[in-house]
Amino acid sequence: MLQRTISALIALPILIFAIYSGGLVMDIMALVVSLIGLYEFYHCFKEMGISPFKVIGYVSTVSAYVCLMCDLGVTFLYMTFMILLFMTMIFYVHRRTEHSFYEAVITVFGFTYITISLIHVPMLDRLDGGIIIWYPFIIAFVTDTCAYFSGRFFGKNKLIPDVSPKKTKEGAVGGVLGSMVASTLFAYLFDPSLMMFAVVAGFLGSIFSQYGDLLASKIKRFVGIKDYGNIMPGHGGILDRFDSIIVTSPFVFYAYILYTTLF
Repeated sequence: MLQRTISALIALPILIFAIYSGGLVMDIMALVVSLIGLYEFYHCFKEMGISPFKVIGYVSTVSAYVCLMCDLGVTFLYMTFMILLFMTMIFYVHRRTEHSFYEAVITVFGFTYITISLIHVPMLDRLDGGIIIWYPFIIAFVTDTCAYFSGRFFGKNKLIPDVSPKKTKEGAVGGVLGSMVASTLFAYLFDPSLMMFAVVAGFLGSIFSQYGDLLASKIKRFVGIKDYGNIMPGHGGILDRFDSIIVTSPFVFYAYILYTTLF
């Protein structure tokens, strides 16, 4: 518990500083998190004898962020993804290993699951939404905290025991309610015009956040590991802490665009 607390006290100010600063600071932070997360994801298949085409994933990740930083537009981001697919195809054809097909699939999936998802954080920073950049983090972290305590004090019915034995249905409900309250309160304090958005985003975002956590847990169970890494003592790796952000950031991005379009 002491390790978790110390790690949180170190990491949280860095995260808050990056979000508050925005711009280049946010871009670089998101790129670093994406690269570390991608490394952890590719590395976790090592015990299974599966070695994804790591360099392709890393280079594609850097290229995607360069496109974003240089404001080259969605077309260039799409082009980066297509180059990734073409390069993976070429490596797959020439690679003579037992698991080459899985290595190719994991290469593309890792880039999509981690890089494409997390790049929505700096994309949110570019929206004319003011406080909107904070929502993926509020939804994910409040959901996680409230689900933990709700499950601890009221949990009786297991949610999906074969994926995450400790999670309960009561905890999941507590996470959703906590997210809705926190999101709504944040909008009330800083931008009342987002009240309706906050309620809906807090509800749906919390559900997506919990599924993001469950997906990460299922992958860990599949490869037979407890944590993705140990970069944050007591918490595990980057993916252990950002598994929900991976899902909530694109959700908030597109939900906000839809909201501003309709209202």
